[in-house]
Amino acid sequence: MHALRLMPQGLTLETAYLVPETGSGQARVKVALAGICATDLEEAGYMQGPPLVLGHEFVGVVDSCPSAPRWEGRRVVGEINIGCDRCADCRRRAFRHCPARSCLGILKHDGAFAEYLTLPVVNLHAAPSDVENEVAVFAEPMAAALRLQEQLPMATDAKIAAEQRMPPDGIRTPGQGTGFA
Repeated sequence: MHALRLMPQGLTLETAYLVPETGSGQARVKVALAGICATDLEEAGYMQGPPLVLGHEFVGVVDSCPSAPRWEGRRVVGEINIGCDRCADCRRRAFRHCPARSCLGILKHDGAFAEYLTLPVVNLHAAPSDVENEVAVFAEPMAAALRLQEQLPMATDAKIAAEQRMPPDGIRTPGQGTGFA
């Protein structure tokens, strides 16, 4: 399969990358669409660990799921944090707090810039049939944005973003700010 890997020398398009096998409790997903975000661009600028297939925003179809065959053929998106399944955080299903976690396309787990990826079944979410791939791919960034409400105390009338305003000449100079409150 094809896969875009981050290597010590930079990004490399692999044309004969092995299709991943499913482990216990995992599903293999044929990627239909993957999004590129700032995290991917930042990771491509430096190498912080072993080679890795980037990409964590995706929508695809489960093509293999031996432990839960009811998922096969379903269009899905997925949570990106993969817990160890052994620690207290994982037993509470708080995978994003697992000290030994991996993260799809970011840390220790190949991501969505490939034809296939694997994820634990517990990380999958069925994509509604009336939501197009071009919208469903934004499930992960939307989840991250909504997660802020759980992490930060906010008043119901809090202003968290302001309208972007450009100067009359259309040129923003350093120090003018971004428009975020």
